[in-house]
Amino acid sequence: MACLADKKDLGMHTGMFTEAVIPLIESGVLNSRLKTLLPGKIVSSFCFGTRKLYDYITTNSRWSAWCRTRDGNGWSAWAATSATPPAMPPK
Repeated sequence: MACLADKKDLGMHTGMFTEAVIPLIESGVLNSRLKTLLPGKIVSSFCFGTRKLYDYITTNSRWSAWCRTRDGNGWSAWAATSATPPAMPPK
């Protein structure tokens, strides 16, 4: 992650979030400002780490957990912890 320290306005949609990205968030490198889908949000399916990570995401409104769930017609339902689901692509 250190190689990203000189970047600006990065966004993140990831399957797993770890505390390795916390310094990028705190320095302003990872701010999701320019994203068109859920601007300002750091999107992840789950996180894995220490108490520091869990405390951080609990108090950080930029972090949003999303998962896609299976309904009767296939993978089309969204579940979120802190934001409105994105529009589903046409079938």
